[in-house]
Amino acid sequence: MNLLRRAFRKYRMSGIEPVISEAQTLIYRDQILSDLFVERWFDRLETEGRLLTRPALRDRAEWTVDPTPPDSDIVEKGSLHIGEPFANKEMKALTAPLVASFPNGRLLGPVGLGTTENGALIADTIARPENTTRRLPIGIGTLAAENGVRRTRSALFGSGPAPTRRVERASAILPLWNNYYHWTVECLPRLRSLEQYAAETGTRPTVFIPSEASGWMREWLSILGWEADVEPLSNEVIEAEQLVVTSHPEPIPADCTWLRDRGLEAVDRDDDSSSRRIFISRTDATRRRVSNRARLDPLLEEFGFESYVLGELTVTEQIELFSEAEIVLAPHGAGLTNVLFGSDLSVVELFGPKKNTTFYRLADLCGHEYRSLECPSDGIDIDVDLNVLRTVLEQLTE
Repeated sequence: MNLLRRAFRKYRMSGIEPVISEAQTLIYRDQILSDLFVERWFDRLETEGRLLTRPALRDRAEWTVDPTPPDSDIVEKGSLHIGEPFANKEMKALTAPLVASFPNGRLLGPVGLGTTENGALIADTIARPENTTRRLPIGIGTLAAENGVRRTRSALFGSGPAPTRRVERASAILPLWNNYYHWTVECLPRLRSLEQYAAETGTRPTVFIPSEASGWMREWLSILGWEADVEPLSNEVIEAEQLVVTSHPEPIPADCTWLRDRGLEAVDRDDDSSSRRIFISRTDATRRRVSNRARLDPLLEEFGFESYVLGELTVTEQIELFSEAEIVLAPHGAGLTNVLFGSDLSVVELFGPKKNTTFYRLADLCGHEYRSLECPSDGIDIDVDLNVLRTVLEQLTE
């Protein structure tokens, strides 16, 4: 029933095509292809030792982007049960980003899965080490859904389809999910690593991006100065004289600082204006809207909050908004990625039936104060306990 409600919202907001596309992904890729082919393929790749993982990438890395590894740990990214404290999650050591190049390597579109000249799959082109067993099968499933089972099997275990074209140097920043968080936090920091590669070699590689990159993706590339060095990757095979591979971002404090500094350079703001209180409405989303919004609004007005729908703002407008905020209140969602641009920020995250560490850890990396509220849910929307929220806001503003 929840899926039907979300599908109906998607239809009302965007029309029938996105609904059909998501249904195909859910049924065909994630169920049919996964059960019939992808799980067996992944097991075979592991058994035959055809996965080039982080230790192997580190062994052949030509550059470490930060010579000294970050002297800190981070909470693992993942889900928690409602009522479970964030402290229950294990800590993991942060590691410095790596850059390695592979002669005659290939990129398999549309997901940008990298392969070596000998046909090994480079796991870091898709996932961090702790996510490989989940994310790499998703990437392989997308290849099979877009390119066909036979062609994908040949790319994984045979000689593979002939390259569509050959370039001198290639790299890729391609998210498995085209949302703001995955693009900003898990893709864009690769460009920081590629900037060091360019400084060392004097040449920027051609960077492949999604074939239907959104306007906000391209705006970010413009902000970072890479818009002239990218090309879209569709259902094709790119062969490169040198395939330049960056380790999958964590992120780490240096990545956060780099994104923050570059982002703030693109906006005109008063450095002393961090006094706004903002509420991120998800009225443009299919889930995690606030169901008791009519009763919430008077409380927000009492505490001086302004309400925003981030999908209506450009990237630079979002950066400017968060850079001027002292408190951000929002249901869990990709818009909270913008806490990267706050200074001495207080973040209040509203959870529904699911809870995870994504923005808790990002706020921690940025040095922000963080609170969370667990809210009752009807399955897709949340009902905010106004008394509890009032107590939190009073504590933050006293």
